[in-house]
Amino acid sequence: MRFAIAALLAVTVAFSAARAAKMSEKGSFGVVIDQNFVKFSYVMTYLGESETKGQVAFELAFNDNKGYDIPSEIEDSDTVLKTRSLKIKGKTERKSINSVLLLFPVENIRDLSGKVSVYTRVFGSKLKKKFRF
Repeated sequence: MRFAIAALLAVTVAFSAARAAKMSEKGSFGVVIDQNFVKFSYVMTYLGESETKGQVAFELAFNDNKGYDIPSEIEDSDTVLKTRSLKIKGKTERKSINSVLLLFPVENIRDLSGKVSVYTRVFGSKLKKKFRF
């Protein structure tokens, strides 16, 4: 019986760690470009600590088959990470033609507990996604 409980606990901890290591939120938004309504889909993924120590990274990947250069339309000035007590201004770094990294300087990654909201603006549309840590 003890072995079964220990095995169940180990599986639960491993599943929680894997889930926390990579969390994704899907979304979409629409804009009018050249008098045409265009809808874009995206996935925002929490990547954890960035390669640069002291930064937390989120990847914003767009599903675009229309040929728009969406990462160049993201506004750095409106890229913000909010927790209960912190409001952290971020920066963007182009990863590919359809994706961008959102980087936020965080002194202690443990400051990101509870609900975290990530905001940015693309083509003038405000994107907001919530993550639970």
